[in-house]
Amino acid sequence: MREYRKILLQNCVIDLMLICSIVLYGPILVASRGFQMAVNNSFFPDVPIIVNFIFAFWYLYFVSLSFALIPVPFVYRYLVLVKNKDIKEFSYLKLYIIPVIVTTIHMGYQSVLFYPTEEKLKQAKTIFHNVFVENGIDHFSTGFVGNILDTVL
Repeated sequence: MREYRKILLQNCVIDLMLICSIVLYGPILVASRGFQMAVNNSFFPDVPIIVNFIFAFWYLYFVSLSFALIPVPFVYRYLVLVKNKDIKEFSYLKLYIIPVIVTTIHMGYQSVLFYPTEEKLKQAKTIFHNVFVENGIDHFSTGFVGNILDTVL
């Protein structure tokens, strides 16, 4: 059981970071006519666009990272149980290098494509009309916004 403490610690740390990002941002993902955006639905609804973008970036980064790190415990168990290797802390951290690099490159690319410019925000407001207006107050607070076709072209 002592060998599994690293796997348990990894799951706890990644889940804790994901939960913190959900509390900070808690997005509603909306898509219509090829246009998609992440709308802030957290305890901090009325923050500046750049802060919203940072919250959205970290939320999506930790979601992507948690998916990318799924194979790490399986590789670790294979090396420990089948190959009978003694994995030290630094060797275990080397298993993280590829998922972290791939996730960072992916999120860098996504943040360039979906940065909420004024033009994209105007387009999003026209597509989604008054969906985010409640009692006359505009709750349109988005972090990531863009057209899916922009990612292809």
